Amino acid sequence: MLSNKKLVVIVSFVIGILAGFLPFDRFLSLQRTFAFLPFFMLGHCMRGKCLFVDAKYRWWCGFLLVFVFVLLSFIKGDGLNLNHADPYHDITGMYIRLASFALCIPMSVAFINVCPSTQWMATQGKFTLHYYLYQFFFIHLFMMVFSRFDFPKNLISVFLIVSLIILCISLLLRIPFFQKFTHPSSLFNFHGKKTETK
Repeated sequence: MLSNKKLVVIVSFVIGILAGFLPFDRFLSLQRTFAFLPFFMLGHCMRGKCLFVDAKYRWWCGFLLVFVFVLLSFIKGDGLNLNHADPYHDITGMYIRLASFALCIPMSVAFINVCPSTQWMATQGKFTLHYYLYQFFFIHLFMMVFSRFDFPKNLISVFLIVSLIILCISLLLRIPFFQKFTHPSSLFNFHGKKTETK
């Protein structure tokens, strides 16, 4: 049983980096699933932590997000594999994934600070690991459904699919059984003793 959150997060990042050396192409999105594992695990381990910065610095968070998105729009990302869907072609791929991981951490904090502070958003933030485990099923479900129709493959269709996946998982997690079914307490002992949840 692992009781150290830091160890769990470190191991998940190591898995995310080393996954690029595995011979998984886009079969069942395994490459992407392993690559994004550390961020879902990090989200779960940061549960209860305050990641909000002082209000006077929040505009810097928005500036960072806009700057990165504008920068990426000028970069041809096909050869960089920024979506982590394919294994590394060479050792450069590992360095690119390391750099993207290092950038995604402050971007995640920045995103939290610019999002509306609503109860729904707070609740979904607590379910990051649940989203990680269920998204695999819903991605393939919607991809099979959309493949039967002549939908254009662009940013709008991707946004639509992602929105539908978030909606479906958020509704699914309203059912206590599905919350408990993917609760990590059965795998990782993050707390020395059980705490009463309200």
